[in-house]
Amino acid sequence: MKRILHRATLLAAGTAALVAVFTAGIGQALARTNYAMVVGVTAYPNLPKRNWLVGPRNDALLVRDFLTTQAHVPFEPQNVFVLADDVEGGREPTLAGILGSLDEIAEKAGPDDFVYLQFSGHGFQQTAADPSTETDGLDEIFLPKDTGRWVDRAKGMPNALVDDEVGKALTKIRAKGAFVWVVFDACHSGTATRAAPGDDVQERKIDPDAVGMPAEILIPADGSPNRLREPSEASSGTAEMGGMVAFFAAQTDETTPEMPLPRGVKGAPKYGLFTHTLFSELGANPNVSY
Repeated sequence: MKRILHRATLLAAGTAALVAVFTAGIGQALARTNYAMVVGVTAYPNLPKRNWLVGPRNDALLVRDFLTTQAHVPFEPQNVFVLADDVEGGREPTLAGILGSLDEIAEKAGPDDFVYLQFSGHGFQQTAADPSTETDGLDEIFLPKDTGRWVDRAKGMPNALVDDEVGKALTKIRAKGAFVWVVFDACHSGTATRAAPGDDVQERKIDPDAVGMPAEILIPADGSPNRLREPSEASSGTAEMGGMVAFFAAQTDETTPEMPLPRGVKGAPKYGLFTHTLFSELGANPNVSY
């Protein structure tokens, strides 16, 4: 999401296995509090069923279990908010549920706390609410469970989580002095994450016709690809504002897959390739840091 990129380091999927970031500052403050919001959207009742996913719920469980049992400084279970269907104690992965959970973390977080945020599901684009803020005239959006079909250029897709809203939520958390790591395992992925063809592989992508949007809405006026730009340096934060780092599975014109993982294991559950790779590396190298 471009709005976030002005405040964070972009690391493509190809580098995720080389630079894991979970121990950012972990050895510095054992007394700090860790918080997490893990979103995994599989069902989209307002979209065609062919566009529903399987892996995001599994991503959410994988991340939750790692945070609470394997992280260098484990997260207290009550501080890990899981927003996914059919998860005991989980919350609905709706727009209101996501924004409410972000607000709750912002209220609780304090200086030197650590916040992990995960978004697994569909990513998409729509006409920017304020075109002057986007070089291509498009907002990047994450699709919660209750996202509706596209209405028009002005209204876009109801209940979509827009990049500007994410940016505001992250600023509220960082304003408390907390450090934020955010991961988006949603479409629009670099070539390193593209899977070999197969019936067991599904791209986390949707086409404009699936949401009732004319395809030309997503074509920039100059016809150039809608690629995210990497900032010149990471956001390190100040004494007042906490730092932040962001990982994205995909550029805005690319997709990212989910598939049975580990590959070759009979009956393996589906995960997002980006999430599974990232947490496999973290599990194998518990003392690494970015």
